[in-house]
Amino acid sequence: MTTVLSFHAASKTHAGRTVLPPTDIVLAHGDILAVTGPSGAGKSTLLRLAAGLATPDSGRVAIATRRIGFVFQEPRLLPWLCALDNASLPLRAAGCSRDEAGRRASTLLDALGLAEFHRAFPSQLSGGMRQRVSLARALALEPDLLLLDEPYTGLDEALKQDVRGLVERQLMATNAAAVLVTHDRGDIPDRVRTILRLGTV
Repeated sequence: MTTVLSFHAASKTHAGRTVLPPTDIVLAHGDILAVTGPSGAGKSTLLRLAAGLATPDSGRVAIATRRIGFVFQEPRLLPWLCALDNASLPLRAAGCSRDEAGRRASTLLDALGLAEFHRAFPSQLSGGMRQRVSLARALALEPDLLLLDEPYTGLDEALKQDVRGLVERQLMATNAAAVLVTHDRGDIPDRVRTILRLGTV
């Protein structure tokens, strides 16, 4: 299978402190890597490197696609856009028509339990709702690489199970590679065969 993301002894430092130790990763289409570890162990830094939002101080990161979906710990929605427009933004940027982008974003928002909130602005949504809009935005583009930073934060247990199931089905359907950062082992899909534990000796 084609390699989507690779780290070759990639590391990151900040103010003289090692934020991410030398790390090796190879992800192909369909692979899911789970990343665990205590706060400050470099999990979010690893995701930023994987997204091309930062560069390693040593080693190398190779990203073989521009179709990347990123779910941050905080939703990071544009406050002047409604839920539907936020979710369809990557599709519009990729050249989809407004109708097609709206249709695909609507389908995801509905599946995430937000059918009544398409026209609501972020300030009118709860934290869990905003996080689901963020998930819809990341999934709408059907990315080759999906980066998930504690994506189920703020969701109650029943809703979390439904949302996890949706994300896993989307990954299976699109054969995307994914990196999932989590503190909750229950968030890790059964088919994950590799767990990277940062911050351990």
